[in-house]
Amino acid sequence: RPPPVLPDVVVPSVIRRIDHVTLMASSQLEYFERILPRDRLSVVLHGIDVDFFAPDAGRVAASKVRCLTVGSYLRDWPLFAAIARALVRRSDIELHVVSTSAPVFDAPNVRMPRRIDDEALRLLYRQSDLLVLPLIDATQPCELVLEVQYAVGTRGRWTMKPCTWPVEA
Repeated sequence: RPPPVLPDVVVPSVIRRIDHVTLMASSQLEYFERILPRDRLSVVLHGIDVDFFAPDAGRVAASKVRCLTVGSYLRDWPLFAAIARALVRRSDIELHVVSTSAPVFDAPNVRMPRRIDDEALRLLYRQSDLLVLPLIDATQPCELVLEVQYAVGTRGRWTMKPCTWPVEA
């Protein structure tokens, strides 16, 4: 969980009774150091299978720019909806959304596969030109999704509130 959320979900009296806590992001360390001594804390960052998530050497450029949005937790769906509306007249741009929390976007430029296996997800990453991550917050600026993006060679654009670039509705 992102540091601002931790006070709402962590019970310090319970944490103090735990022998050792393993964190998933270094951004969480400062919060937990107020509860436990440093020698009872470890950070293990996300990892990905770089053999599975690798660039597609035979990929040919498509006639449309394919943008990919993945994930569910702390996604800024109103921002994504504004992006979709801003690009609705651009027939050369497709927005693909893989998420269990996204609302249904009623726009001709948005594609939303509902059930997707690992092979299909890898193919979407490999065929995408741009990763779009509308984030409200994150545990680390380089979430697992971004690591996969880099592994397969997809460019990226992400934002966390407050939005720093203009999006016209």
